[in-house]
Amino acid sequence: MRCLLIALFTFAANVGSAHAWGDTGHRVVCEIAFRISVPEIRAEIRRLIQMDSEFDFFRDSCIWPDHPRKRATDHFINLRRDAAVIGPDEQ
Repeated sequence: MRCLLIALFTFAANVGSAHAWGDTGHRVVCEIAFRISVPEIRAEIRRLIQMDSEFDFFRDSCIWPDHPRKRATDHFINLRRDAAVIGPDEQ
């Protein structure tokens, strides 16, 4: 038991900061998703990306939710507590 506790403590003391996915991880996952999509879906993704002047590739569009200050109006919508639906006045 003592060896197990020493091993756990040693491991915990040497663990660095986990940066989770980060931008690179999100780009990789999105690129994989894009590549395994059927051709019709890839065409629709390309069409949607062309509508947004900020992004050239789908993989680059996958990181904006992690940077809410860059596109704050796209990141969330403030709703009243009693709102039953999301309408055009909710922006």
